[in-house]
Amino acid sequence: MNQAEYLQAFRDVTEHMFTITEAKNKDYSWDWATDAFANFKVVEEFWISIEDWFITRMLDKMKRISNLVRQDTYVQWEKITDTLEDLANYSILFLLYLKSK
Repeated sequence: MNQAEYLQAFRDVTEHMFTITEAKNKDYSWDWATDAFANFKVVEEFWISIEDWFITRMLDKMKRISNLVRQDTYVQWEKITDTLEDLANYSILFLLYLKSK
């Protein structure tokens, strides 16, 4: 893969990730028009910090990636590419959450 191919592939992946996060934010966040993180803040009602929730979800994705790479996973329907994109989206969400504070 040369540089031009890499940059186009990167653009394609991030555009796909944007489409996914846009859809999920509308599906999961009941107050996304005024607070994009409203659905994450509900964890604080259970004495879990939002930061810890993000880290836990990212660790879940890391474990799933490990299982998928080793081919000994119980998640037969999930592709590693989907999980990697989920992890990248959680990383960006966490970054934006921290910047919003």
